[in-house]
Amino acid sequence: MKKTECIFLLLLVLSLYSCIHDDTKFPSKEIPEITNVNVERDTFFNILGVPFKLTPDVSLEPREQDVTYTWKASYMNYYSGVERQDSLKMISCESELNYVFPKLGTYKVRLEVSNGKMMLMKEFRIVVQTVFAQGLFVFSDHAGIGRISFLPLAGEGHVLADSSVNFIQRPVENLNPMMITEGMSDVQQLGAELYVCVSSKNLVYRLDGSTFEEILTYDFAAEWPEKHLTSFMRGTAAYGDSYVMSEEGKVGKCALSMCYIVDDTSFDGIYDKMITWNGKQFGYLDYYYFVLFDKNREYYDAVWEMRGSPDKIARGDAPEGYKVYNGYGYVGESSMFFLISRNKDNLNKFRVDRLQPEYDRDTWTTSFVNKAFKEFEQSDVTLSESSPLLYSTVNNSVYYFDRHDLYLWKGMGYGFPESPVLTLDGEITYMGITENHRYIYLGVWQENAKAVLKGSVYLYEVATNKIVKEYRNIADKPVRIFYKTSN
Repeated sequence: MKKTECIFLLLLVLSLYSCIHDDTKFPSKEIPEITNVNVERDTFFNILGVPFKLTPDVSLEPREQDVTYTWKASYMNYYSGVERQDSLKMISCESELNYVFPKLGTYKVRLEVSNGKMMLMKEFRIVVQTVFAQGLFVFSDHAGIGRISFLPLAGEGHVLADSSVNFIQRPVENLNPMMITEGMSDVQQLGAELYVCVSSKNLVYRLDGSTFEEILTYDFAAEWPEKHLTSFMRGTAAYGDSYVMSEEGKVGKCALSMCYIVDDTSFDGIYDKMITWNGKQFGYLDYYYFVLFDKNREYYDAVWEMRGSPDKIARGDAPEGYKVYNGYGYVGESSMFFLISRNKDNLNKFRVDRLQPEYDRDTWTTSFVNKAFKEFEQSDVTLSESSPLLYSTVNNSVYYFDRHDLYLWKGMGYGFPESPVLTLDGEITYMGITENHRYIYLGVWQENAKAVLKGSVYLYEVATNKIVKEYRNIADKPVRIFYKTSN
């Protein structure tokens, strides 16, 4: 019996030893991990009513494992961007998001990916817009009837891209069938809203900038009797104020959001030309400027407006022996105005003064101080009194047009160019510039074109002196072209 027990114990020890030294591999279960959850960008843009589709980038180790996806969203205040307190609500449990966000505004979206043992999250924002949220805005005219043409774009940088998207014709008029288009004279964006001026009726339409729907109609007949608003001059989005000019050459400051003339006494002259620009002062403060030329060209009135401060108005006389002829604003670290004058006795003699705004805190007055001037004589003058001038920071040059010709002038210290840098196949009727100053919008009118719409928009590249994009036959005679932003 004892012999049997000893044999049994010996066999047990041997079996345990063999187990300890056995090199046989058995499968072991790895702990599943979610190593990454990401999306392409932090902010997406989507069109109202169009499903938003998104496939996230999710990395798993091991790759094959069971995970759940939970998409949550919260609506943020449409105007202020402050998140509401109702927090996140689940909108989908699919691995790919395919969802129609129900209203305009900004949504915060959170993706939660879980395998039961761990969870990773990714948050981002979706801005829901209409097709009119941003894009190229063209206001044109034919026989006194206004037309609005709009090209939806994702950003001003897309104006050069080849796209299947076409200009939408008369979107404002179609959405507001009672709007008067006869006598429509100007359009301005002021913050998130658009203002349309109808000079013939002394009306201003206030529109939602995202939907183009009418908010209010303002009748200025009582505010400005015997005057007719014809153009907007400069606006401050924070206060809803804009300067307006009448057909009679009068100027007033208008609170468009409340429909009344704030001030029509600061400008006591009759004016026939307006120049506007904006720039930097002290390197970081945004200033707006505009200069008005007296109808007799004896003096000019200028407004220097800083965001959040009162307007500062200065008057300057033409240099002795000269008449005010033309001018342009300089955009840079310090803003300046270049005044072009023509000699009264010698019409071939011109003078360019470099003026810089200065504010005297002791007297509470503003003036444009003469920093330098140059005189030159030239018999063949390509610049007229009415020619609009446009300054570009890309090559520090000035552009102006005369009918079919576009001119490049090197500015102060140089005579006017004798030949154009470019001659187009139609009459140039408007000139604007992109925010980065790299391209100039040219509104071109081809009176003899066979197309119904004879107005086009060309993009001129400053660096190459070439037309790099053409939007042909998309408008009537161009009056104003600008990139409409979402706010």
